[in-house]
Amino acid sequence: MSAGGFVDTNPHARVAGAAPFAVELEAGKSVWLCRCGHSADGIFCDGSHNKINESLPEAEHITPLEFTPEESKTYYVCACKRTGKLETTMMCDGSHAKKEVLKMYNQQLLKANSKLAAEKDELAKRVAELERQMAGL
Repeated sequence: MSAGGFVDTNPHARVAGAAPFAVELEAGKSVWLCRCGHSADGIFCDGSHNKINESLPEAEHITPLEFTPEESKTYYVCACKRTGKLETTMMCDGSHAKKEVLKMYNQQLLKANSKLAAEKDELAKRVAELERQMAGL
């Protein structure tokens, strides 16, 4: 907990975005909403939580949330995966604007950027090697 009283209610989840996802949902049609933040679109479960759960004690497993809208409309689904409505609807409650959540998101982006930079450097080395090989032909 920080000085501001922030408690990370979903510590193993990835922040999937800095703002909620606007999603059109149909009344009475159930959907499975992602709570781990690792699904391809960050909104609907694609089973990605299973890989995360492999390294967690069973009591800490992340599971999707089945949500059945009562009316057809645009819903604003939590992207930060820290909403206070994590257990009921997964709808945005503004938690993404908390400095702790923004800091988590920024750290994730920096880590991803570093990984991409390393991959770019490795690819540049491979291209240079291939060019040397082709020049020798």
